[in-house]
Amino acid sequence: MRLRSWFSLSASVLLLAGCSGEPGKGPPNPQLGTGAKGGGTGANGGSAGYAGAAGYGAGAGYGGNAGYGGNAGYGGSAGFGANAGSAGFGADAGAAGKGAGGSGTGGSGTGANGGTGSAGTGGGGTGGTGGGGTGGGPLDMTGEEEDLPFDLTLTSSYVYWTSTKYNKVRRVAKGGGTASTVASAQGGAWEIDDDSTHVYWTCSTDKAVRRIAISGGSAQNVATGQSGALGLALTTTDVVFTTGTTVMRVSKSGGTPSQIATGTNITAVAVDGTNAYYPSGTGIYSRKIVGFDTPMLLTSNAAVTNMLVSGGFVYYSDQAGGKVWRVGTSGGIAEQVGNATNVNGIEVNGNNLYYGSPIGIFRSTVAGLGRSTIYYSPAMHMRVDGSYLYWTEYFAVDPNKGKILRGNK
Repeated sequence: MRLRSWFSLSASVLLLAGCSGEPGKGPPNPQLGTGAKGGGTGANGGSAGYAGAAGYGAGAGYGGNAGYGGNAGYGGSAGFGANAGSAGFGADAGAAGKGAGGSGTGGSGTGANGGTGSAGTGGGGTGGTGGGGTGGGPLDMTGEEEDLPFDLTLTSSYVYWTSTKYNKVRRVAKGGGTASTVASAQGGAWEIDDDSTHVYWTCSTDKAVRRIAISGGSAQNVATGQSGALGLALTTTDVVFTTGTTVMRVSKSGGTPSQIATGTNITAVAVDGTNAYYPSGTGIYSRKIVGFDTPMLLTSNAAVTNMLVSGGFVYYSDQAGGKVWRVGTSGGIAEQVGNATNVNGIEVNGNNLYYGSPIGIFRSTVAGLGRSTIYYSPAMHMRVDGSYLYWTEYFAVDPNKGKILRGNK
């Protein structure tokens, strides 16, 4: 089980504000590709920079059918390269620049202004296949803009998500299709999780924890009068949630909540069946979910934005510090396993660690090795199943909108 807690959306949006397409040329990012950067050594154009079909992928970039111009990337029909053949950002690179589309297969590029002069000969090459442009990019699961999706969870057949600003819970089939609202008027719908029969979420404004049957029906109260209800995690029998100053548990079927722990600024929680893990002040603690014991300090000097527990470790992100850390569930020295500007959601699947930021989604081993960018998408929160990575994306152009995306993990 895991939790993803609030982050500064305004700061993240500002980071992306300069990356949008030209006016009237479509939404940013939903189809960005992941092709490898092209080679080349030419200066001021030639095929230096992001060449051929590498770059951000054909039909994929920001605006138009993709980039700043033409049909893909920032120009041409692939990568940043104009006409792909001349590649690079270079001035008039092969008489192309950020211009209209081309083949997207890359070429040799022969220096600035299309000549053979001082820019060198370049080596644009064929680059990658441009994951977004040729079908390898993420799937827009609803086919339309959504009202600022926040957290999400996966059942066997559906993706459910909360829209905190618009107070609702929605879902769409895992294969994509038309989305539907399963619960409206959910004041401050925040974190969300599920078991085999129900979906559960916190409502920060309504001061409640609620659930709805996956088979259908209306939303039910699990706990009410819980001021500051934010963080959420599930055991086999209980809903564990946070209120800012406490960690609480309540039966999944509802009832009177019981206190697990107290502290300050407790906005996140993760569980492993026996213990609850939570931040308090500048430390991360563990305490038994049922029964009484002394809270154990796992690590100090921690700033927690998102948290989950997996494989004997507690993973947590520090958005302001731009890092992902892990510490053993029995304590010890915390080790850095990831870094990204304003890191948001985190997820672990097998030996892979995924984390998102306003500039993309990154993957590495759980120990932080082999870091690579797998999608250029401003990701908020994410989940993984056996085949795919799912995430909520927000727009820099319109911060009130976003998308539900799915891509190969």
